[in-house]
Amino acid sequence: MNSKIRLVLVDDHQLILTGLEQIFSNHGDLEILQTFTDAELAFDYLQKNEVDILVTDLDMPNFTGIDLIKEIRKIKPNQKIIVLSMIDQASIINRMIKYDINGFLLKNDAQTELAVAIRKVAIGEIYYNKEIRSLLFTQEPEQPISKKRIPRLSRREKEVLQLIMQEKTTPEIAEELFISKGTVISHRRHILSKLGAKNIAGVVRIALENGLI
Repeated sequence: MNSKIRLVLVDDHQLILTGLEQIFSNHGDLEILQTFTDAELAFDYLQKNEVDILVTDLDMPNFTGIDLIKEIRKIKPNQKIIVLSMIDQASIINRMIKYDINGFLLKNDAQTELAVAIRKVAIGEIYYNKEIRSLLFTQEPEQPISKKRIPRLSRREKEVLQLIMQEKTTPEIAEELFISKGTVISHRRHILSKLGAKNIAGVVRIALENGLI
């Protein structure tokens, strides 16, 4: 059984890919299966191969990273995806959240944070670095749903949701709120059910779109 986290890296700058390969060479639990400077070639590969996490830039010529994510979601809705980009526009970030990405980092944080983000995403967490969270939390939701459709969360569920948005793990949330890990898991399950989300990335998207935090 392969215990390594299998990665595909996509960026139209070979220098970036080479740098990431050098960074990950020091992490024995991370395995780069392929790197691509062409997102369309990456899409062809991902259709035929199982990958734990796709790490992709957005701003690429012709077939962009956004196109790649959009098309991957059609055929592999559960594919874990981390965006690594220089783009820090809230409108673009919100668009990516609607595609249920699992993480978003700026390239200048790659060396210190990307390996951490990959490990969190691999176990089902989400990861938005500090700059991205700051951008998102200062924006008004773009298209809020009708008031009658906004689910009502309890005070405790809102507290758990806020900590989830801060990338806290279940044990960390339990410790901060002085409750058991089982209770946190139960709250997470209730939040997923109330928001009609399939995963935590979906919870983040719905919460941001509707101002639930």
